[in-house]
Amino acid sequence: MMRQTMRGRRRGLLVVAIVSLLVFAACGNDDGGEVRDLGESSGTHTGSASGSGSASGSASASGTPTGTASGPSEGLGAYVPVSDVGPHARLVLDVCEINELLPKDSALDYAAIRAIYEEGGNSVNADGSVRTLAGFARTERDEAVWNQYVDHFGDPTWLDTFVGNALDGAGPFDGEPDAVRRQGIQKGIQNRILIAYTIHELVVALDKAGAGEFDP
Repeated sequence: MMRQTMRGRRRGLLVVAIVSLLVFAACGNDDGGEVRDLGESSGTHTGSASGSGSASGSASASGTPTGTASGPSEGLGAYVPVSDVGPHARLVLDVCEINELLPKDSALDYAAIRAIYEEGGNSVNADGSVRTLAGFARTERDEAVWNQYVDHFGDPTWLDTFVGNALDGAGPFDGEPDAVRRQGIQKGIQNRILIAYTIHELVVALDKAGAGEFDP
């Protein structure tokens, strides 16, 4: 039992480390300052967010924003995938663009931040719909870790509620200055949504492994 617990802790630390490295590699620091690309243009914000924002399934797709259409992605830091996860990884570019709109010493353009959060533009699903941060945060799912948070907050879309409150200046952010709302937006997206997104992908991978589906 203790061995399984330790494995679970190591897996959790690995998830956090991978996501942190991807965000840092793409965006530099997390203070909304300098932002750099993953070596290619970040695309434009066209089209609307997909209804479900589903993050599961294979992600090979055609079109400029998606990267390669099939085959392994290039290495992502120390992680070298065996299948095409490039379209998934490009969601980090939405975070980079939001960070650019979170300056420390000037007013925040909440409408522009919300547009990127809800409409995306960098990451595309296999069916051609746009993968968005809001789409993932608003999608209800039945997964053990996810359900624990739903039970705790009493809210099936708790991720979106937190970021939405920071964007709107509502709930715990009612009456708070830009500096506080800025932290809510940034940390809610980077430290909550991206971590939950990564855990979701691990859950999907474990389910596939349990079913004997190991074809990349």
